Amino acid sequence: MIEDTFRDAVSERTARLVVDLEDVGFISSAGLAMLLIMGKRLRQGGGNLTIASAGKNIMEVLSLAGFHELFDIYPTVPKALEVVERE
Repeated sequence: MIEDTFRDAVSERTARLVVDLEDVGFISSAGLAMLLIMGKRLRQGGGNLTIASAGKNIMEVLSLAGFHELFDIYPTVPKALEVVERE
């Protein structure tokens, strides 16, 4: 499942990971928690989790949960990659 994919991606904790939420229409509290945990793991190793392409409803949930203070969030994957690649 998605959790296994995340776990594989953050196995190298210095990774810079862009999460594309374009096709996500709903995110549960478990999904939010998974993003928080994976983001924390990456930050502890010097890596970074960036969120991209969240739709209006998902963006509202992320904002209410305070994710805009914890993660960089970009409107598109290309914009997120452009910034991540400069870091």
